[in-house]
Amino acid sequence: MKSIYQIKKETDDLPSTDLLKQVEYYRNNSTEIFMIDESIDQEHYRAKMKLMGDYGMTLSANSNYSEAYPILTKAIALWRTDPYRDDTPPEDISYFQHLLMHLGMAAFYRRDIEEAKETFGLLVKKDPTNYRYQNWQTTVTLYRLNIISRTFGYLFLGTVVLRIVLKSILPDWVDSFYYPVLSLFILGYIILEIIKWRNKSKLEKGRTMVAQEG
Repeated sequence: MKSIYQIKKETDDLPSTDLLKQVEYYRNNSTEIFMIDESIDQEHYRAKMKLMGDYGMTLSANSNYSEAYPILTKAIALWRTDPYRDDTPPEDISYFQHLLMHLGMAAFYRRDIEEAKETFGLLVKKDPTNYRYQNWQTTVTLYRLNIISRTFGYLFLGTVVLRIVLKSILPDWVDSFYYPVLSLFILGYIILEIIKWRNKSKLEKGRTMVAQEG
């Protein structure tokens, strides 16, 4: 079994611009990393915490979100339960924020929208001027709005079709409910589209700001 010093040296020697080579290394050495006994001392705890975090973020950066998610979850758990940590909350540490961002991305692409919403909400709360966090929060919001919008569309279409199909057998008084309900569907759909448009505009502005920041 490799020592933490050997693994650290090997990861330090990885080419910073070759993401595929980094992914290959971490996959080939995943057992070595998982088997580090964090209970030995602070050095082993911090080594495992950092290696797990780097491993998860490397997978996420390579779009291997399903594979990255459990590793990022473990790394974050190690951070939160670090017995050697001072009084500084993990959320105030830049590296931990990067872990949360990649966890939020992985959760989003796994369609765990609620976790993604909570994660990016926490990040924006901690750093409200960070456009990358804002953009992801807006992306999650748009995804949820699109689901609601499609549901409205299906319900509207179903209501119209049922009205046409059953028109000959429905009593006339049904129309007194049908048209107000139809109007509410249309109004709700329009409001949703306005909210979506505002969020899309916000996202475009945020992407422009991120591009300018480089």
